[in-house]
Amino acid sequence: MSAVRRRTLLPAALVAAALALAACGGSSSSSSSTTTSSSSSTTAAPSTTTTTLTPAVEGALRALLLSPSDFAAGWTADSSIGADTAAGAPACIVDIDGMKGSTARVGTLYRGPGDTVQAIENAASYPAGQAVPSVTALNAVFQACNNTTVTTGGSTVHLTVNPLDLPTYGDASFTGQIVTTAPTEEGNEVIYLNTAYVVKGNNGISLFWESTSSDTTEFRTVLERAVAKL
Repeated sequence: MSAVRRRTLLPAALVAAALALAACGGSSSSSSSTTTSSSSSTTAAPSTTTTTLTPAVEGALRALLLSPSDFAAGWTADSSIGADTAAGAPACIVDIDGMKGSTARVGTLYRGPGDTVQAIENAASYPAGQAVPSVTALNAVFQACNNTTVTTGGSTVHLTVNPLDLPTYGDASFTGQIVTTAPTEEGNEVIYLNTAYVVKGNNGISLFWESTSSDTTEFRTVLERAVAKL
C-alpha cells in the first residue's frame, strides 16, 4: 500500500500500514445469496493448515498463483506475505483467506496503480474429496457477514453482502461482493471487496479484490485467468 492511510478490507496481517476490517463473499452457484443476520460479526480462531509446507508443495501451489502479467499494466506482486491469516478478524475473512480445511496454502498480495485497488490470491491443496465440500462450508460462513457491523479504528462499519453475476467455476465455486459503509468527516466512505473461491480436483484458490469502485470487469478478467491455472 502507499503512504495514504485509507480504510481497507483486506487483512492487516497481509497489508502493511493499512487499517483492517472484514469482508468476503460467495455463493455455491452462479452468485451469492443475501441471507440477513442482524447480529454483529464475531471473531474466529485463525485457520491453520495441517501439513508442513515443503519446498516441493510450495512450488506446486505457487504455480497456481497469478503473476503480474495477468493484471493490467502497473500492477505488482509481493509473495513475501506467505499465507498469513488475519487473526481477530471475523470468520468470513479468516476462514476464506485461510482456506480452512486445506492441508497446505500459499498467498500473494497484488497492488494496483495508485491507492484505489489491490488484491490477494491464495492457493491451497485439500485432502482427497474435501475440496468441494469446503465450498459449501465456507459459503455458509460468508453469509453470516451480511448486514453486520465491525468496529475498527474507532469507527463502526456496516457490511452488506451482494451477489455477483458470475458463472460457476471449476468443480464448485462461490463469488460475491461485500459493500462496506463507514462514516468519515467527509461523509460515508464506501469500499467494495469482490471475492471468489474456486476448487478443482484437490486444489483451490481464493481471490480477494478490494476497490473503491463497484465495477467488476477487471476482477472477472483476472479471476478467469486464475481459474485457468487450476
